[in-house]
Amino acid sequence: MNFGLKNGGGVGDVILAPEAIHSQYMHDVLFKLMYFFFINVLLLNVIFGTIINTFADLRTKRMNQELDMKNNCFICSMNRDEIDRLGTPFEYHCEHVHNT
Repeated sequence: MNFGLKNGGGVGDVILAPEAIHSQYMHDVLFKLMYFFFINVLLLNVIFGTIINTFADLRTKRMNQELDMKNNCFICSMNRDEIDRLGTPFEYHCEHVHNT
């Protein structure tokens, strides 16, 4: 865990050059490649994807709230279209009708 997350994220930061290729070196390389693949690639991408998805949901909720504030009267909850059909402009309705 120490080398995998502190270094630059590449396997080449941790693997030392072998003096001779032998089975222990190959097991070490295979273990470090598997660690790099599972921890650095899969697990961290899942975490980052969750964070990005959360921010996208927050942005969508905020946009819906702003749209609701621009198109619905706060006091009577009437839609902008309904108010305009009655013959009163929406802005006038929100600023003057409920303030009297």
